[in-house]
Amino acid sequence: MQLANLEGTAIFGAGSEWFWSMAQFFLVVVTLFGIYRQLRAQGAANALARIETLHRRYESREMNLAKVSIAVQLRQGRPLTSMLMRVDLVAGFFETLYELHRAGFMSIQEIDYRFGGGVQIWWRLLRPTIEQGRLEEADPELSIGLEKLNELVDRISRDRGAPRAWITEGSITGLLDETIARTTDSLELANDVDLHVIPRLPKADLPDVIDVA
Repeated sequence: MQLANLEGTAIFGAGSEWFWSMAQFFLVVVTLFGIYRQLRAQGAANALARIETLHRRYESREMNLAKVSIAVQLRQGRPLTSMLMRVDLVAGFFETLYELHRAGFMSIQEIDYRFGGGVQIWWRLLRPTIEQGRLEEADPELSIGLEKLNELVDRISRDRGAPRAWITEGSITGLLDETIARTTDSLELANDVDLHVIPRLPKADLPDVIDVA
């Protein structure tokens, strides 16, 4: 059985239109595929750059100083009324994340991957202050982005089968101590980098003979 009759066809000259039409079609397909791959690569690069920029902001000295100040204040059992600018700085960061997600610039998976734990930690730590502020200012929308982002992150972590129970259900004192330790270490690291501090092992701790066998 003959599926195609190529008699009378030509690649050049009269009768060659079929070949050049097909060649043009394949050229368009290959070009579109190349553009698609390039756009996907650019999209991944842009997403990575966006996340890295936000992460640098989240781990900046200003932000870490605000975070450790809040945690120390809460650990001492004191209200946060004297450091509302620091509360606004931390809560505002997560408000920005929520707006980026709502505008379609970041998926909740991207946010959860890099900032999920932070969202849940700071909603738990700041929730009493935020809820008090809503009552005092008669503004139920105060820091609503942080609350909604926490709900989304909590849902996705539970759907994934990896809820962060140590954050949401663990000791608040332990959570504060962990936050203080991590942010303090981050600030000390930044200071060491500025001062060009290089950790060295004391000579007294060095072995007399180094076995390289």
